[in-house]
Amino acid sequence: MLLTKLLSPAKTFHSISQVLCNTCNMSGGTKVMQHAQNLKFQRVKLREKNMKYVPGIINLQVLGSGAYGAPKSLYLFTDQSRYLFNCGEGTQRLAHEHKMRLAKLDSIFITQPTWDNLGGLPGLALTIQDVGVPEITLHGPDGLEQIFVGTRRFVVLKNLSVITKECVAYDKYEDHIISVTYVPLVSSQDSSNGPTDTSSGSPPPTDDSEDDIDYYDYETNQSQTVSQANKKRRHHSPPSSRNDSSPTKRPTPSSPASTTMAYICQLKPRPGALSLDKCVAHNVPPGPLLGKLKAGQDVTLADGTVVRSADVTEPDEIGPVFIVLDCPDESYLDSLLKESIFARYQESAASPDDIAVLVAHFSPPHVLSHPRYKEFMSKFPSSTQHLILNESNHCLGSVAVHKIQCKLNVLNKHIFPMLCDNGIPVIDKESPIPPTPAPTTPTESSTDPPPPSVPLSPSLQSLMTDLVTDLASHYSGLDSNSVLPSSSEPTLIQARTLMKIPLRPRLPLDTSPPLSLDIPAYVRETLTSSPEFPDALSALKQSLEQEEQTPHTNNNGNNNSNSNSNVDNDRETVPSEDRRKFPEVTFLGTGSSIPNKTRNTSSILLRIDRSSCMLLDCGEGTLSQLVRLFGPRQLDDILSQLGAIYISHLHADHHLGLISLIQARARVRSSSPTRKLVLLAPKQIITWLNLYSARFQRIGHLYTLVPLSLFENHGQNRPPLDQDTISLLSSLGLSSLTTCLVHHCPNAFGVALTTLSGHKITYSGDTMPCDGLVSIGKNSDLLIHEATHEDELEKEARLKMHSTVSQAIRIGRDMFAKHVLLTHFSQRYAKLPRLNRDLNENVGIAFDNMRISLSDLPKLKHFYPALKLMFAEYQDEIEVRAMKRNLKAEVKRNQKADVKRKLSIESAEGKR
Repeated sequence: MLLTKLLSPAKTFHSISQVLCNTCNMSGGTKVMQHAQNLKFQRVKLREKNMKYVPGIINLQVLGSGAYGAPKSLYLFTDQSRYLFNCGEGTQRLAHEHKMRLAKLDSIFITQPTWDNLGGLPGLALTIQDVGVPEITLHGPDGLEQIFVGTRRFVVLKNLSVITKECVAYDKYEDHIISVTYVPLVSSQDSSNGPTDTSSGSPPPTDDSEDDIDYYDYETNQSQTVSQANKKRRHHSPPSSRNDSSPTKRPTPSSPASTTMAYICQLKPRPGALSLDKCVAHNVPPGPLLGKLKAGQDVTLADGTVVRSADVTEPDEIGPVFIVLDCPDESYLDSLLKESIFARYQESAASPDDIAVLVAHFSPPHVLSHPRYKEFMSKFPSSTQHLILNESNHCLGSVAVHKIQCKLNVLNKHIFPMLCDNGIPVIDKESPIPPTPAPTTPTESSTDPPPPSVPLSPSLQSLMTDLVTDLASHYSGLDSNSVLPSSSEPTLIQARTLMKIPLRPRLPLDTSPPLSLDIPAYVRETLTSSPEFPDALSALKQSLEQEEQTPHTNNNGNNNSNSNSNVDNDRETVPSEDRRKFPEVTFLGTGSSIPNKTRNTSSILLRIDRSSCMLLDCGEGTLSQLVRLFGPRQLDDILSQLGAIYISHLHADHHLGLISLIQARARVRSSSPTRKLVLLAPKQIITWLNLYSARFQRIGHLYTLVPLSLFENHGQNRPPLDQDTISLLSSLGLSSLTTCLVHHCPNAFGVALTTLSGHKITYSGDTMPCDGLVSIGKNSDLLIHEATHEDELEKEARLKMHSTVSQAIRIGRDMFAKHVLLTHFSQRYAKLPRLNRDLNENVGIAFDNMRISLSDLPKLKHFYPALKLMFAEYQDEIEVRAMKRNLKAEVKRNQKADVKRKLSIESAEGKR
C-alpha cells in the first residue's frame, strides 16, 4: 500500500532528477527566499487582476469569540481579499484549524493596542510571511507599529513589509471592496495611567538594557561550529539586518495609549447586472458591445444611436454598513456618546440604506451592561444586529483539540484527562447504523450508497457505548452556563467561532452553533483505526493494572546526588499521598515553531506540590490551553499558585504567551496583595517587556526578573547563592535550581530543578546534544528533552541546532535519567513522531494536555504499541513522505556521482 501511494504521482525518475538538477546548488535559505519571492509576485499580479471587479459574495465571520482564553477576532472575507479586525493571541492557530486562508489578508484593524487585541500579531506575521504575503497594513491608534519594534529580535520579518496607516479622525481607508472610516474615542482619564492599568510600571528601555542580539545568527552562519557560536553568547552582536522589512514609523508615544479606534465600514456598491431584455429592446447586437455596457461604458450602435449603460443595467447594489466598536471601560463613554458621526448610521439616518446592519461590540461585559452604553445601542433600529465578542462568550473555537483528547482518553483517563471546556455543543448519540446487509443477488440493486460506517462487533459496540456514555457524562457535568443559550433579545448575538454574517448577498443569519463535538464519531474512529487496535487496547489496560500492583524503586531515594539533610527533612513532612501525586507534569504545548491544531507551541506546567506550581516556557496560546484543560474556576486556583515562569530562550515559540499569563495572574490575585510573579529568564527579555510596558500596558510592577545566568553551573567556581535567592527558591517549593548554556541560539539555557521533596527534573529547552546539560542533569528522576526531528533528519537538526529522537534518548542515558519524556516535535509530526525503533522502557512521548506524576512514569512504556495503531493511517502518511524524501536524496546522490564520474573521465581524456 505504501509503494502504491509513493508511486501514485505521475513523476518519473527523469523529472525528479531534472528538478534536483535545478536546485542542487541552492542552499536551503536561498530556495526558501526564492519561493517567497515567487509567491509575492503571483499575489501582486492576482491583486491587480482582481481590482477590476467587485466581488459578489462578502461575509463577516467570527474567528475568535473573545471568550476567556480565546482571541477576539472578526474576519471579513471575499474571494479576493481578507480583512481582520483585532488579532488576539491564538488567532493563527484557529485560522489554521478552520482553514481560513491567510494568504489573501491585506489589512488588520486594531481597535485598542492591548495584548487582548494584538497579541496574535507577531505569530500571525510569521505565518503570512511564510505563505507569500508581501505586505500587510496595520490600522489603529498611534504607536501600533511598536509591537514589531519590540519583537524584532525574535520575530524576524525578512520578506514581509509591515505598513502602519496614519489613522486621522474621519479619514478613510478605501479599496475596490470596502471603505473604512476611522473614529477615535478618547478616555476621560489621564492618559499616563494607561488604558487598563493605573499602576506605575517599568521605565522605558534604556541603552544598558537594549537587546541587539541576533537570535537567528546560527541559521545565517551555518559554517560556524558550535563552539564558535557559544563564544558569541555572552556578547552582543551587531544590530541585525535580518529584519529589513521593519514597519514604517509614526511618532512614538511616550506612554500607553488612551485612544481606542472605532471603524465604520461600508462595502462598495456592486454594479447592477446587465439586462439582456433591455439590450434587445435597445437593439444592441450580440458581441463586444455587451461587455462594454456591462463594464459601465456607454456605446454607439452602427446607426449612431447612443445606448447608455444605465439604461440596460439593473440599479447598483448599495453596500451595507457595519460598525466595529470597542469601549475598554466607562471612561470612554463620554467620547462615544458625544461622537455625532454615529447618528448617520442609526435610526436617524438620512436614508434606510445608511442604517448599520451590524455593530460588532468588542467592549467588555461590564461596559455593555452600563446604562449609558445601552443608551447608545438603543439609538439603532431593531433591524440592526449586535454581535458580542467578549468574555461573556464561552466558545474557545477548537474542535481538533477535543477530538484528539477524546481519542487519547480512551487509552487512559488519568494521564489524558478530558478537557473542561464546554463552549462547543456535544453530540452524544450516534446516527443509526443499518444492520449488516445480506449478500446481494443479481436481481438486487448494488448501486445504493454504503452504510455510513461499518457495524461493530457486539463486544466493540458494547465498549463503544460505555466509552461514549463516560465521555458525554463528563461534558454534561461541566458548568451549565458554559454554552450560552440564544439571547432573549433577537438583535443580540453571542459570537461563536465560525459564525457567519452574510453581507452580500444579504441572507438571514443562521444562529445555530457552527461547531459541534461528535463524541460517538471520535470513539468509533479510535476503535476502528486498525484491526489490531482493540487487542492492543486490552493489552494496555492489563499492563497498566499490573503496573499499579508492581512496587517500584523509590524515585526520590538517596541515590540522588542532590540529596541533602535539609531535603530529607522536608521529605519526611510531605504526606504519602502528596509524595505519589507530586511533582505533577502537564504538557500544554509539545510542538515546535508554530502551533497547529493538535500541538501548541512549547509550555509545561510543573505542579511542585499542592500549593505551588511553575511554568516551563509559555508559547503563544498557553493561557488558552490552561483554560481549556482546567476550566475557568480551577484555573483561578492554578494561577493563584503560580509562583514562577521559566523561559529557556528568547525564540518566539517559547515566550509569546508570557504577557497574557502575567495579566491573567494579576487579575486573579488582585484582591489579595501577594508576592510578584518570579520570571526566570535570560536577562535580555527585559528589553521587550520594558518596551511593551512603556508603549502599551504597564506590566513591569507585576513580575520580578531573575536572570538565568545567576544559577549557571560553573563547576567548583560557582559562587554560592545569597540567602534571598535561597529563600526565593524555597518559596517556589525548590531546594535547588541549576542552569547551563545549551547549543541553540545565544542565551539559550537548560535547567535542572530539585524539589523540596527530593525529586529532580531536568528540562532541555531547545538544544543540540549538550554535555553541559548532561552534567547538571545527572541522576534526574525525569528528563524532558526536545526531539524536534526524526533520526533520518539529523543534518537538518544540526543546521537548526535541534535534537533528533535518538539523540535525546542518548542524552537521557548519559545523565542516568530514570525516565525521559520527548517533546517539541516538528509540526510535520502533528499526531505522533516518526520513530525508527520501539522506545526504551524509560522513554515516553508527550502530547498536549497530557498530565502525569513522576510516580506514574513507569506506565508510559506500555502506551506506544496502542498509539501506533491508533494513528496507523497517519503513520502510513509520514512513512510515505519519508520514502519520497529518501528517494529524492538517492537520486541527488546518484546525480552527483554521475557528474563526478563524468569529470573524472574528461580529466583522464585530457591527460592523454
